[in-house]
Parts: sequence; C-alpha cells; structure tokens
Amino acid sequence: MSFPTINLLAIIVAAIVHVIIGALWFNTPFLFRDAWLVGIGKTAEQVAAEFSPLKPFTALIGALLIGGLLVLVIGWSGASGPLQGVLIGVLVAVCFAAVTSGVKDLFEGRSAKLWFIHAGHDMVALALMGLIIGLWRG
Repeated sequence: MSFPTINLLAIIVAAIVHVIIGALWFNTPFLFRDAWLVGIGKTAEQVAAEFSPLKPFTALIGALLIGGLLVLVIGWSGASGPLQGVLIGVLVAVCFAAVTSGVKDLFEGRSAKLWFIHAGHDMVALALMGLIIGLWRG
C-alpha cells in the first residue's frame, strides 16, 4: 500500500471548518445549544465559566488529526472528488465517532437525544471535511 499525497492546506482548511461547525453546533441557540446543555446537565453560564483557550486549541489539534486520517483513508480508497470525500467522511463519522460515542453514552446513562446531537455533529463536520479534502483530490 502506497502512502497517499498529503495536502496540508486541505487538512488545515478542513480542520478549521470542523472547529467552526462545533462552535456553531454547541453554542448557538438556533442549533443545538439548549438541548446539549440539558443533556450534559449544565447551564450556559457554567460552560462559559469553565471556558479555557486550551479547549478550542485542543479541538483544533483533534480536527487536524481527523483531517490527516481522512486524507489517508480517501487516498488509500482511491476516491477522488467531493462526493466520494463526503461519503468517506460520513462513513468514518458513523463507524468510528457515532458508534464509540453511542456506546459510551449508553454505559454512562446519557440520553439518546444527546447522542443524536453528538453523532449529528460528527456526521456533518466529517462530511464537510471529506468534501473539502475530496475537492482538493478531484
């Protein structure tokens, strides 16, 4: 198996989009902020008080790692183009992120609604990351 070409710009852009999606998904009232807060048992004020610049930095590092993995998976699969990138992003989100978070949520006694919020974020964010990476491979 050959090592695919790594496009750092695609990874960086995809990672930034991932962080922006997360910020919007969990922090805006017209998306999922209120339901997410109920699911984690906190108020917006508590979350704001716990804010640290380390949190978005860590999210960016994680998104860069996810972007790097997507570049490898997309390259190894021979996929090219934005639609194939989206498909692989969604498959990675469902098979890795959604399943593992679902099992953890089940054992922690968290609600299915919270799992749908987390899994939905992962599917949207990774689909967009796959789209971006697929565009660069197209």
